[in-house]
Amino acid sequence: MVLGVRAIVDGDRTAPKCAALARTMKKQISYPDEPGYQTSLSTYWSALAGSLSPSCVMSPETTQNMATAMKTLVTGECHFAVRGGGHTPWAGAANVESGVTIDLGSMRNVTVSPDQKMVAVGGGARWVDVYSTLDPLNLTIPGGRVSDVGVGGLTLGGGMSFFAAQFGFVCDNVKNFEVVLSSGEVVNANAESHSDLFRALKGGSNNIGIVTRFDFYAVKQGPLLAGAIVNTPDTIDQQLHAFVEFTKNISSNPTASSILSYSIDNPGGVITPANFLVDTDPTTDAAAFQGFNAIQPQIANTLALDNLTHITETLIPFPNPRDLFITCTFKNDFATMRNVYDISLAGFEPINQITNLSWAFGFQPLPRVITDRSLQRGGNVLGLDRTADDLILFTIVGQYFSAVDDVPIRTALQETMMRIENYTRSVGTDYEWRYLNYALDVQHPISTYGSENVELLRRAARKYDPQGVFQKLVGGHKLASP
Repeated sequence: MVLGVRAIVDGDRTAPKCAALARTMKKQISYPDEPGYQTSLSTYWSALAGSLSPSCVMSPETTQNMATAMKTLVTGECHFAVRGGGHTPWAGAANVESGVTIDLGSMRNVTVSPDQKMVAVGGGARWVDVYSTLDPLNLTIPGGRVSDVGVGGLTLGGGMSFFAAQFGFVCDNVKNFEVVLSSGEVVNANAESHSDLFRALKGGSNNIGIVTRFDFYAVKQGPLLAGAIVNTPDTIDQQLHAFVEFTKNISSNPTASSILSYSIDNPGGVITPANFLVDTDPTTDAAAFQGFNAIQPQIANTLALDNLTHITETLIPFPNPRDLFITCTFKNDFATMRNVYDISLAGFEPINQITNLSWAFGFQPLPRVITDRSLQRGGNVLGLDRTADDLILFTIVGQYFSAVDDVPIRTALQETMMRIENYTRSVGTDYEWRYLNYALDVQHPISTYGSENVELLRRAARKYDPQGVFQKLVGGHKLASP
């Protein structure tokens, strides 16, 4: 069989590009009837992302593989997607229909420098690769909170971590990015070389190039105090009051973090409140969590010492559902949080007959101290330095299994978020910023970074991607229109 024929469909301009790629890197190309292709598509975080059918999957093993492939793809004006961990849930961000999906999963090396001050991480690594390497050395990177999430997507979207109040966003802990540009050129972007690209990659997502290696600063870290406190639903006001106070005081307790979530599962419709807590300094004796610990009754309290490998494994949800996120940000305020809670519960009602549905929403602290730490490390393009307020990062997640429920669940998410944003605007507690890694495809998070940062990203894109390859041929959250 002639190489590539299996993928060719009449009128499909992409399939010949698969054949062209295979001529120079045969072992890295897989087609729909081959195991590598099926493995790639079946291992997305969300089955929605895996529902698209690329003409082939390319799995580069080296930076040079990626550079060679880039020239072929751009020459043929081929639509392609770039997948690191494949965590973005909506279809079209990390996969493509009838194009080429680049799966970086073969580039998962984690290398610690001899002085243990730096860690080089491959562009396709997941956080489990990082933590399982670093835990035995009592080292870490301020990185992802779920082991299966990809290093690349999380970092390029900013990245929340258990260490944010100490070291800023995950992207603020990168010393150097190795990047393949649309020309096929490989550059290193850091504070001394290509500094404009360096800054643009700290929150700018996949808009300028493909990062094949991240060089992170390492941090000394032993066991952490971590676990969940589960209360009864009738303690909601106490939980939210305690959360507001916790957020106000994070600058005094920068090693502590919280994710306060509420989930409703069908069948049953029972609300489960759970507060996932981590203190990276276990010697504090959980002082920052006193407000949460005081809330009774507790159905469960699993706080205990553990390492990051195990902690991040506990946050993996049930496997491969269809999954959608939507997000917003508002000021740290009890009345706002209470009303957002009520609106989110009401948003479940139109879809409460859908079986095997999990409707979850959660609050995370986003205090000013995180931005201060970012600025101390050189800053990023996220734009949160425009406010001095302590904020709350809010997210709603719909997880389900049937394609027939795609439209009603997407509609419920968007309508619920619209009511929340209308409410926060009406009481003056809204904030425009949207976290890219939680944003639905229609939310345009980069447009909320502020005009100066958007213009910085546009300039970098014009300089390093003059043909607009990553705007025209690649999916994901794109730059705002001029």
